[in-house]
Amino acid sequence: MERKTNAEIHVVDTTAADKTAQTAGSGEGSGGTAVPKFPEFSKLTRVQALLDTNKRILHHIKLNHDSQRPEALAKNFLLLSEVNANIESVQRLYLDIERDYISFMADNVSKSAGKQTS
Repeated sequence: MERKTNAEIHVVDTTAADKTAQTAGSGEGSGGTAVPKFPEFSKLTRVQALLDTNKRILHHIKLNHDSQRPEALAKNFLLLSEVNANIESVQRLYLDIERDYISFMADNVSKSAGKQTS
């Protein structure tokens, strides 16, 4: 089995997946049947932004900790408070996404069931 180094690992081209998602979101599936469109993914984008922010903050916390300067260590308290607030926001966003998904599926399953009985 060949093992790849980090330098050999490449980013996967997602343009084909994006085009598929756009086609699915257009409302037309194979054979002209309507495909339900899931609500916007903006909440997932916000989640990712918060997680990226936490990553940067945690890097600063590590640098402050390594310096062992009293003012840097005191600053970590504020930075950790920000990380905690971001985690709470991520949790709320995931709960919203869950509610949106449940509602979306309930609406579309009932519509699908209604079409099949007609």
